[in-house]
Amino acid sequence: MRNKPTLLLLILFTLGLTQKLNAQTLTGYWTLVCYSNLLTGNQDCKSITDNTEPISLEFKDNGKIGTITGHTVVNKVWGDYTILDNNKIKVERFGGTEIMEHGWGSDFMTTIYQSSSFKYSADTLVILYDNNNKAMKFLKTI
Repeated sequence: MRNKPTLLLLILFTLGLTQKLNAQTLTGYWTLVCYSNLLTGNQDCKSITDNTEPISLEFKDNGKIGTITGHTVVNKVWGDYTILDNNKIKVERFGGTEIMEHGWGSDFMTTIYQSSSFKYSADTLVILYDNNNKAMKFLKTI
């Protein structure tokens, strides 16, 4: 009989850990470093010697709904997103100042709306788009 309370506590503790480990959040500061075509293997990555302004974003969410703020190559940007089951993401709204974008900035303004899912490790965020055939790779920034 003494083992039942211990077993119950162990089960509750394990369930609590499982929920925390499965909780997904994009919260943090991220800088776009690569566009990748997962079908062809082609990548377009920024060089550390590239002098253009990086695309840097701050994601803030509660594991379900969140906001994006930051800047592209020439514009300040902001928006809202929803995190769905199985690491799916839906960008609900995204916009910014209206200076003419070019290059990566123009590409980003198009691809962010196509975001479909994400995966990440401690310092890398990958947002998949175009039916999960292409990816934007971000690195965590301070």
